[in-house]
Amino acid sequence: MISLNKKLKNRIFIGSIASLVATVALSNIVIFTVFLIMVIIFCLIEIFSVINNKIKNTIICFGISLIFLFYVMMAAFSGFCLRIFSLPILLLIIMGTIVNDVTAYSVGKKFGEIKLAPRISPGKTLEGAIGGITAVLIFSCIYGYVILLLFYTDVSWLEFLSIGIIVAFAGIFGDLLESGFKRLFSVKDSGRLLGEHGGILDRIDSHMGAMIAVFIYFWYLGYFFFHP
Repeated sequence: MISLNKKLKNRIFIGSIASLVATVALSNIVIFTVFLIMVIIFCLIEIFSVINNKIKNTIICFGISLIFLFYVMMAAFSGFCLRIFSLPILLLIIMGTIVNDVTAYSVGKKFGEIKLAPRISPGKTLEGAIGGITAVLIFSCIYGYVILLLFYTDVSWLEFLSIGIIVAFAGIFGDLLESGFKRLFSVKDSGRLLGEHGGILDRIDSHMGAMIAVFIYFWYLGYFFFHP
């Protein structure tokens, strides 16, 4: 129980620090752009380091790096477009993903029995995923109500709820994708920049999946000028 509490406190602490940093970065578009560039650089260093240590073939290493480069760049581009489009939406993605991660971990450790993806991430359970999704939906409803109550926005309450659903499922997908990447190259963490908490990728994997999915959602609805 002591170990569980420590890990849970660590997750909440890292989530709080990440939210604080993101809030400062989001306050200004120039600062946010610099923040995104720094995140991209650190992520690419981690990806190339993991791949280069496991694959000696330069061509294969370069090819796999390009695939993950596209994924990271797509996530950064999505975050940039969403920042310009709506700051409350981007904050919902960031905070909703943290709520999902912390709740899924807590519920999974206490009640988890059915493995969600045992070959990719043995620690994740179906019960934890359901708990995380439920928490995000509740959080999105409350968040959407507060935003609509205090501020004017073109986004409806129903769309806030839709975003919550997307964030919950896409966050899980992003987490599993990064877990699969680490499993493929037999590494525990993507890096050591954050010490025992791993690398940057370990902390923003769910955020990247959620940002891309929400961006695609609004792009499909025609909120961006380059819509289909």
